[in-house]
Amino acid sequence: MILKSNGSLLAAAALFGGVMAVAGAAHATSIGVQFVNASNTNSVALTAAQVAGAGSYAQSNWNVASSANQTSYTDAGGSAAYEGSLSTLTDGTTAATSVGANGGSVTFNYSDIHKFFTGYTIGASGDPSNTTTDANAILMSGAVENDTNSATKATVLEFGNVAPGSYNVVLYNVWQASNEFQASVNGGAPVDVWEQAGQTFGAESPNETWVTNPNPSASTDVSNYLVFNNISPDSNGNISLAFLKNSSSLAGSEGVNAIQLVSTPEPAPLALLALGGLGLMLLQRKTRMPA
Repeated sequence: MILKSNGSLLAAAALFGGVMAVAGAAHATSIGVQFVNASNTNSVALTAAQVAGAGSYAQSNWNVASSANQTSYTDAGGSAAYEGSLSTLTDGTTAATSVGANGGSVTFNYSDIHKFFTGYTIGASGDPSNTTTDANAILMSGAVENDTNSATKATVLEFGNVAPGSYNVVLYNVWQASNEFQASVNGGAPVDVWEQAGQTFGAESPNETWVTNPNPSASTDVSNYLVFNNISPDSNGNISLAFLKNSSSLAGSEGVNAIQLVSTPEPAPLALLALGGLGLMLLQRKTRMPA
């Protein structure tokens, strides 16, 4: 009987190991979009192999939204604006085409952008010939700008065809010191963002620092990235980030360098199922052992 119960124990271990392997396979996916100003040599696109991003959000295989691929139009207020889209996105985790709702790819659209511009300048003293291979500097080298003179026109950056689930949205911004804008996801409460000019990336200072300050109260509370946690797509499968000028800070330019959509998988139920099966088999083993 002991041999038989040991067989049950081995079966339980196999079940637990198999389910845990499935749970471990449920990795987080990360889709990143970098903005590039194609008209300026200081704004550079990352290569597929380069890894960039803040802390645990660093990824390779960034998708590029370039000013060379956009449509211009006149917005409702009579100002020039730009829009564009990426119909298929690469998953930074797997390097394959991202998988969204109904098996299709996640898409990306942007609208009411009023300028593609150079964000963080690559190279010492702004010399375009003095480039660097620092991936974080390259990530922040281009940006898109909201309307300079309006606190009512929101620039929209939208992921579409997103599968149901929970996601983190990561917003990257480096441009003007003491300038402020507001950002919100899927119509949620707006968050104040103070930008940090001259952030230390690349050749000018290799000791780069990622700083995040949700809801800062002063221009000294600078931030170069911001995370919106546990966001679900709306009924149309969209996750939209909108940003606009803060009404108290209309001078200067505010912009966004890059954005990420990161899934937050929850493998815990699978692990609990495995543990439950293991517990039952161990109980069976105990009841079968001789007194």
